[in-house]
Amino acid sequence: MGVATAFWGGICAGLFGSSDHNIVGPAGALSGMLTTYTIKYNGIGVLPYLSLLSACMILVIYMLNLQRYSLLMPTAVFEGFTLAVALIIGLNQLNM
Repeated sequence: MGVATAFWGGICAGLFGSSDHNIVGPAGALSGMLTTYTIKYNGIGVLPYLSLLSACMILVIYMLNLQRYSLLMPTAVFEGFTLAVALIIGLNQLNM
């Protein structure tokens, strides 16, 4: 189900998108968050370090077998995260 949704979302964004710089899916939320860190730490040079830090965190979670605890999160947490992502993407569209 998720792969089909990602496929059709990508096709629709490619066909009907109005910019060469469209960001579709979870990458849209990440781009908004990473923009904040890029501005805060003076440039694009911080992005490789953020990538390595997140990869290390995922590796530690995997090595300690903690991924099973993600199933214990309530649905409201995921819905709240999705709402926050939508707000970040929407507010990044405004020129302030």
